[in-house]
Order: sequence, then C-alpha cells, then structure tokens
Amino acid sequence: MGMVESETEEVEDCLSSSLRILKELKDSNSDTIACNQGITLNVKVFHDVQFELFKAHFVLFNYREALPFYLKVLKIHEQWWGPNSEVLAQDRKLLVIIYGKLGEHEKALEQAVFAQGILKN
Repeated sequence: MGMVESETEEVEDCLSSSLRILKELKDSNSDTIACNQGITLNVKVFHDVQFELFKAHFVLFNYREALPFYLKVLKIHEQWWGPNSEVLAQDRKLLVIIYGKLGEHEKALEQAVFAQGILKN
C-alpha cells in the first residue's frame, strides 16, 4: 500500500469517527448526559469531533487547517484539567510543532516557554 493510500485511509477513519460521534449525539435522548468528571455529552462530543478533524488535517500535513480544531481542543482541555496540568503542557508541545511547521517561530517559542513553565511547577 502506498503512502497516499495509507494517509487517505487514516483521514477516512478520522472522518468516520467524527460522523459516528455525531450520530451518537443525535440518537441520544438528551444532549446533557453527564459523563466522567461532570462533563456534559455535548462538550465531550464536541471535543471528540474537533480532535478527529484535527487529526484528519494533521496526518495530511495541513497544519493551517488543523490548527483551529486543535485550539478548540486545547480550550476544552484547559477547562477539564486546569491551566497548569501536564495534559495542557503536552498540548502546548504539539502547538510548538504546528507553529514551527507554519513558520510562526515566535508563537512556537511562546508555547514552548508556556509548556516548560507548566512542567516546572
């Protein structure tokens, strides 16, 4: 299997996952079903869809298109785990890569410093 076919399958899997998640929300009787950590289903579903769409663009090296989806995921993670969590530090490390690939080196450095500050505490 060629690289393009492999990437296409990965994108199709991401999009399929997004559609499955949206269907589950549509089929549920309530859009405010409580999940772990007191998160409502809407936020969890929104997170999952945003993350799948991010991955679909990221695997194709479409960093500019992937970035808005990941920034939404980052905001949700900040709400879930707080601004000084290790999860958020890992998120910011991925932003370093994305901003670096986009040639936005100042933003990449800013995210690296932010992540380092979280991990030091």
